[in-house]
Parts: sequence; structure tokens; C-alpha cells
Amino acid sequence: INVYADPNAPCFVTSIYENSNDEIVVYPNPANDFITISGINSTARIDLFNNMGMLVLSSIADSNNAIIETSGLAEGLYYLNIISENKGVVTKPLIIIK
Repeated sequence: INVYADPNAPCFVTSIYENSNDEIVVYPNPANDFITISGINSTARIDLFNNMGMLVLSSIADSNNAIIETSGLAEGLYYLNIISENKGVVTKPLIIIK
């Protein structure tokens, strides 16, 4: 599919969606044995991906603060995807140290 756009055509902004991912906090980061995720709703899905994009953990939050055990993970960079109805998908980096 080829898409062409006229660079001289006017562009109008009709709305701006402000993502409120500042309300979701992941700590401690860097982490060792566990992390706490606060500011989520009790039905949020939490997916943890390694730096190769492989899903290494998936969980459903059972409260507004989720505690995830990370002691079994190797050192490195991970990405948390927090999926909730009211905040959409929020991605946070996470560093695991030993």
C-alpha cells in the first residue's frame, strides 16, 4: 500500500489525549527480589517482557497495588506493560539487578 500526502495541505488538531501514566508508579527500580506497582486498578493485566521481547511473566492485579516477585529473573532490562480499562496500555522500563 502506498500512501501519499500533500505537504502543503493544512493540518488541524481536533483534540489532545493526555495519558495519565504518571499516576502509575513502579518501585524499586532497579529491583532485586520484588517490585510494587501502584496506581493501577484491580483488574489491570501486567505483562513483563525481557529485552528480546519475550513474555516472561503475566499477571492480573488483585488490588490497586500489585507486588510482583522478580527474584527468579536474570539481571537485565525488562519492560512492564500495564493494561487497564481506564489508562489503556502503559509501558514502563524495569531494571533487574542481583
